[in-house]
Amino acid sequence: MTTFDEAISWRRRGEDLRWDGAIPESWLQGRTAFGGLSGAIGLRAMREAIADERPPRTVDVAFVAPVVAGPASATVEILRRGRNLTQASARIVQEGAVRAIVSGVFANPRRSGVRVDAGEARPPIPVAEARELPFIPGVTPTFTQHLDLRWADGGFPFSGHHTEGIAGYCRHRTRAAGVEALLALVDAWPAPVLPLLDRPTHASTVRWTVHLVGDAPASDDYCWLRSTTVAAGDGYATTEARLYGPDARLLAWAEQLVAVFDDPGPEDAG
Repeated sequence: MTTFDEAISWRRRGEDLRWDGAIPESWLQGRTAFGGLSGAIGLRAMREAIADERPPRTVDVAFVAPVVAGPASATVEILRRGRNLTQASARIVQEGAVRAIVSGVFANPRRSGVRVDAGEARPPIPVAEARELPFIPGVTPTFTQHLDLRWADGGFPFSGHHTEGIAGYCRHRTRAAGVEALLALVDAWPAPVLPLLDRPTHASTVRWTVHLVGDAPASDDYCWLRSTTVAAGDGYATTEARLYGPDARLLAWAEQLVAVFDDPGPEDAG
């Protein structure tokens, strides 16, 4: 089994800002790679290209086309490097076509008199009482075999359950460290719009933006994630998610645009 760390550790090509690697079959989500993996690959490449200790503050991923299993490359462009803040982007390419664009904002901490505490979120039940989601080949997404997911609140996907969102515990099963592992956990759970559907339906993320506000926890610690559907209509849903660490402090906040194909017309059906 390819661990998370192995899956995102691509090889740099000389002094160029290009990394070569491959998407493992075990990290797929349907026909495309798990979105958290694609984002982590781009983030790792950007961090290595920047080559300093500026922590990532925001990571934005545009899913242009399916990132399929097999060889791929990531090319980084440093857009601007200021005294305290760097902006960069990484393009994941397969067969000569851009499949995903990962953008990042990296910034040193600065002295400031402005501080707003994000607060805490304590799970309503302990992890031992949450329902562990098993990996079932051919039923659950392939990449979930690498994650320990424990359902605590909300409806299951395609259950026709009208709920504000879903919530549960999550952690990596395979070796995963650093901010890339944290980024992937934000995308571990299914989109909260899926429980509103009453039958299996294809859905895919178009855009995903994550703001990182806390340090990555130890790899064996459970994090707590709650996600909600903000609005849905015209075949798209906007969702948000918040990931909290084992100390109940906020680690990351995310916004996502999801395309939902529950009633395909002639164009979509073709």
